Amino acid sequence: MIDIVPFWWWFVTAGLIATFELLLPTYFFLWLSAACFFTGLIAWIFPEIELWQDLSIFAVLAIGIVYVGKIYKRKITKGKIGELSDLLNNRLGTYTGRITPLTKKLSDNYGEVRLDDMPWKVKSKVESLPVGTKVKITGVDGMTLMVEPFDS
Repeated sequence: MIDIVPFWWWFVTAGLIATFELLLPTYFFLWLSAACFFTGLIAWIFPEIELWQDLSIFAVLAIGIVYVGKIYKRKITKGKIGELSDLLNNRLGTYTGRITPLTKKLSDNYGEVRLDDMPWKVKSKVESLPVGTKVKITGVDGMTLMVEPFDS
C-alpha cells in the first residue's frame, strides 16, 4: 500500500480538477482544486506526512473551502437578481417597467402591444381597454407580458 504521496501529485490533481471547472463552470470544482493545491503545499513543507494524513487534510480543506466559497459566491451575487446583468438571456424581462400603447384592443384580459418592432401578447387584470391606451409592463408570465393601465 502507498504510505507517502509525493507533493507534486496534489498539484497535478489540482490542475486536473481545475480543468473540470473550465469544462463545467459550477465553482464547485474550483474550490476542490484549491483544496488539492493547499494540500500539496502542506505535503511539500512536511514531506514525511503519510497518505491518510494527506487525505484527512484534503477532506478538511475541501469541506472548509467549499463552505467559504459558497458564502463568497452568495455574497458577490447578492443584489444582482433583477438587474440588467441578470437579464442577459431574458429579453421579456428587459421590458418590465416600460410604458407603451396597446396596438390591439384588450378584451377578456388579453391584448397586444408592439415593442422593438415586435408584437407581444399582453394580459391585464382589467377586462377591456381600447386601442391606444397606455399600459405599463409589470412582469412576465412565460411569453406573455403582464400589464396594468398607466395613469400619467
